[in-house]
Amino acid sequence: MSKVNLSNLNRNSNIKKIKTILSSYSKELMDYLSKPKIQEELKLGFLGIIDLLEMYNLNITPLELIEICPRIQSRHYTISSSPCSSKNLEIILKVETKENKDKLWTGLFSDFILEKFKNANSNQNLNIPICCLVVESTFNIPADPKNLLMIATGTGVAPFLGVLANKIKFPNSFKELSLVLGLRNDTDDMWPEKIMPMKENKVISHLYLALSRTGVL
Repeated sequence: MSKVNLSNLNRNSNIKKIKTILSSYSKELMDYLSKPKIQEELKLGFLGIIDLLEMYNLNITPLELIEICPRIQSRHYTISSSPCSSKNLEIILKVETKENKDKLWTGLFSDFILEKFKNANSNQNLNIPICCLVVESTFNIPADPKNLLMIATGTGVAPFLGVLANKIKFPNSFKELSLVLGLRNDTDDMWPEKIMPMKENKVISHLYLALSRTGVL
């Protein structure tokens, strides 16, 4: 069973399907979809099939709707926790937001999880069934390293957080851990919540932070 995305038509193939399937419904819609600016907005996710149906008051069959809409693709995330330091499996999500014409679009899965947390009591354990496939990682640390230099940007730091958590559990596992981390700005949640405490507790020996929006520290 596959599920479709009603809010996003970000591929040329989906736009072609619209033109093919809906060509007999509205000439005005075909003219609208031929505009380069509109095609760009479709690719960026600023327009979806529901928007188009509402704009032109079209009634199409469920089969046509399923045929037009893109299938929801699986999301890939890297585990950011260490099995040696926690029984919980942790991942890092980046909440994508795009704004256009006073309308806000968010990431499909990340926004779903964020809303669940916003609506939950702080003391409440969330019980959200999520179908996932855990794949054995090809990310390997050299055998018996004394020092390790880690370079990452944004959520790409996820596997290194597991290494740092392991260092907390086993202080002698590394002599020095150095991290070069690129973020948009120092208000990123990972900075005060994850990275700074490890620097202050000397889990990270040397920390170099590059901020793409406000310069370099």
